[in-house]
Amino acid sequence: MTRNLVSLTRDGAAFDSDEDVEATIDATLSALGASISTGEKRDVAEFLPGRFADAFLSSGTAEPEPLPYDEFLGRVADDLDVTEERAERRVRAVMAALAQVVGEPELGDARAQLPPEYGRAFETAGGLTDESFGAAVADATDLSEPESSAAARATLETLSERLTRGESEDLAHYLRGAANRWILSGDADAEAFPPEEFVSRVAARAEVDEDRAREYVDAVATTLAGVVPDRELERAAAQLPDSYDALLAPATTV
Repeated sequence: MTRNLVSLTRDGAAFDSDEDVEATIDATLSALGASISTGEKRDVAEFLPGRFADAFLSSGTAEPEPLPYDEFLGRVADDLDVTEERAERRVRAVMAALAQVVGEPELGDARAQLPPEYGRAFETAGGLTDESFGAAVADATDLSEPESSAAARATLETLSERLTRGESEDLAHYLRGAANRWILSGDADAEAFPPEEFVSRVAARAEVDEDRAREYVDAVATTLAGVVPDRELERAAAQLPDSYDALLAPATTV
């Protein structure tokens, strides 16, 4: 299993040697272990090779306080004596390898304990990789990419108004770039408005009629269902009344 984790990580970035890869895994797990709970570390460690598991479990404290992402990245960069830009590329390679070795559900539980800006570290660890959310919407529909980006922005910003800030942050873990900002654009408290108002807000934001806005919402919901784990979609759906089921069917019927 050690070789598997090392080889998977090495496939994800430029490394000089297997020793270099192992040092990156050690540095990433140490910094990550400082930010997640002991129970979650135990759950992840069950899937790790012995020496990595032991080091991971010994990192951090019994009651950890998640590190700001910049501090997390700085720790890794200092441990490896590389720039933060290079450290981030290596961290992404480790996270992508962990997604395969540990599994996306378990890694997602650990990820849920981290601030939303950690989404940068997981950009290649499942979900969207090097494409924007708007491009993913375009791939899933007949929308052109400029229009798909407008559809994504209008729908995600409206969704952020309908969900609590906490739930928006949970979804933001799985979105990158501009989409991450759009889903976090709402206020702390959810606004209680019906699905008809949801469509009206999307139409106003995108400057289209309501029939087209419904197509936008369906396209974005379909894309969300492909990049956000079912358990997170279920939590989001639990904040919405049943009247939303038809509008957001791809994302709420999981």
